[in-house]
Amino acid sequence: MTLYMPLFRSCTTLRTLTQLHAHLFVTRLHEDPLASTKLIESYAQMGSLQSSRLVFETFPNPDSFMWGVLIKCHVWNHFFQESISLYHKMLYHQVQVNRFIYPSILRACSGFGDLGIGGKVHGRIIKFGFYFSLMRNFGIEPNTEHFSVVVDLLSRSGDLNGAYEIIKSMPLPVDASIWGALLNGCRIHQRMDMIKSIKRDLVDISTDDTGYYTLLSNIYAEGGDWNEVRKVRSKMEGIGLTKVPGWSSIELEKTIYRFGAGDSSHLQTNEIYRVLKNFPTLDSEPRYNVENDSSIANFSQGR
Repeated sequence: MTLYMPLFRSCTTLRTLTQLHAHLFVTRLHEDPLASTKLIESYAQMGSLQSSRLVFETFPNPDSFMWGVLIKCHVWNHFFQESISLYHKMLYHQVQVNRFIYPSILRACSGFGDLGIGGKVHGRIIKFGFYFSLMRNFGIEPNTEHFSVVVDLLSRSGDLNGAYEIIKSMPLPVDASIWGALLNGCRIHQRMDMIKSIKRDLVDISTDDTGYYTLLSNIYAEGGDWNEVRKVRSKMEGIGLTKVPGWSSIELEKTIYRFGAGDSSHLQTNEIYRVLKNFPTLDSEPRYNVENDSSIANFSQGR
């Protein structure tokens, strides 16, 4: 089966992935849990969750890893309520929950805005000693990702004080992803007072994540605190960081074109700009508000 894994990466369209799926079916390789799990993930990455569900539902006795991938795929595509429903079905079927599932569920609760369910999930982790059993069985402890997701959940729901308490009680070093989750919550709920009260923690952090500094700088700029904006940018320059530009891509006739703001690398740049200049002004058109999506993850990935 490992020989087929590179083929999944070469499937850039839903059509080619479907052809690979058909080949796996004819050769009965679809009966391999690894193959079916990869199909679930690949279909979801192309936005075809219906196909992902079909692969999952036709596989006999899916294991916890396959359940986890399906839940994660629903979170990727912002089907948060369905992700939570799948989690409950998994528990109903008495499938052993693995350590990779809870971060996905907490992200689903964060996106869905269901603090009640998120709190129950986090409570379940503590109540059943999930982390401690992992430590005994696998020699590991709760990692930064778990804490980051919980902080993000509380921050988005408005419980910024609760999120901050979790940060202060963490037995692990607090990295930029966790502070970034709290910062994003402060931005959503316009809590500049909290940002000012924890300013030392925010500025003293040691990280080379440009997304974190960009988020902090943007929040100060939105609040009109240009002195703090200059301090943040000065620190970025001092450690040799520059803002990572965001890139977009589009596929036309099986060719992927990548472009960014001010980019002029395309061979038809002049023609493209000539057409754009003939477009009517878009200033009066409604625009999508990205404020609530400006999380540290989005900045870090250059979206």
